[in-house]
Amino acid sequence: MATEPNTDSGNPLTYDEELHSAAYRLLTSLNLFTRDRETPPLSAPSVQGVVPRTLAWWKGSNMSNTDDVAPHQPSLERPRRIELLSFVVTAVVALGGLGYSVYSIKQVNNELGISKEGQITDRYTAAVTNLGDDAMDVRMGGLYALQRIMVDSTRDHPTIANLLAAYVRTHADKPLPKGKEVPADVQAALTVLATRDSSHDEGFRPDLHSAHLFRADLIDAHLTWANLAGVDLRNANLSDADLHSSDLRHADLRNAGVARTDLHDSVLNDADLTQASMYRANLSDTDLTGADLREAFLLSASLRNADLHDANLRNAHLYGADLHGANLRGADLYDADLHGAALTGVEGVTVKQIVSAHVTTTTKLPPSLAKDPSVRARIAEVERLGL
Repeated sequence: MATEPNTDSGNPLTYDEELHSAAYRLLTSLNLFTRDRETPPLSAPSVQGVVPRTLAWWKGSNMSNTDDVAPHQPSLERPRRIELLSFVVTAVVALGGLGYSVYSIKQVNNELGISKEGQITDRYTAAVTNLGDDAMDVRMGGLYALQRIMVDSTRDHPTIANLLAAYVRTHADKPLPKGKEVPADVQAALTVLATRDSSHDEGFRPDLHSAHLFRADLIDAHLTWANLAGVDLRNANLSDADLHSSDLRHADLRNAGVARTDLHDSVLNDADLTQASMYRANLSDTDLTGADLREAFLLSASLRNADLHDANLRNAHLYGADLHGANLRGADLYDADLHGAALTGVEGVTVKQIVSAHVTTTTKLPPSLAKDPSVRARIAEVERLGL
């Protein structure tokens, strides 16, 4: 381990000892320089190890060069050593400066991050304060401010999403007066919630249960895994929305627009879907037990493996619908339009149910039903009457 040469002995230092001492003092000064500026200091091995290794190389170089110099030639080693020492010290200082610069940049970034977090907190506080204002436009401004914060701070995304859902439940907790649709601020909260970037949800599940959302606009809404139990969505527009795996039990969807909506694997038992427009809706693997689907428009809808046990499908329009593997046990199919519908593999359906519906040669029935005389007679009757 290299140490500073002893200068207290009273004897003059040799050139090498003097050189060693100077290098050691320079490197130690560098260490103190960086330490004074809260930069991670150079370790003792780095300070003490550089000197002997560098001097050893210099000496080796010096000895090899000295062999080639005639005794009468003046020595050139001292200037050369000083030049090399200057180069090495300059390099070490440069490296130290680089380390200090990196450290300073990190410090600045940390300070900027803290400043940004403070700004986000201030913006969030102001937005939440606006939500309690009596003026509609101020409340809406607060809602859209929260939308911007969700974009700027993904860490706060789930918290704000929960706040928006709570806002909807709180401000849409009572039935609307006849003829009145969902208020503008509630619609704004729904829009912000339904158009959020769900990749930052981190387990968030929209909870809008029992909300009164008459004529709400939820086109293209992203509300998967949502709690929509008991929600009033009469005349609402949910076209092209993604509601898969959601809970809509006892929900009121009368006259709602549900075209191309994804509801697969959802729960809609005892839901009211009377006259709902469900063109090409995805209801596969959906629980529709006891659901009211009277006069519902289910043209080309997918009801594969759906549970329609005891469902009311009177006068429902099932033209081209796919009911493969569906459970129709106890379902009311009276006057249901089954033109082009696929009922292959359905469970629990009886001859009585089929002959009460409008079936034609385009209806794909299980072989056992297609061959039944009563069913064949019903097909002939429907086609003769043009039903």
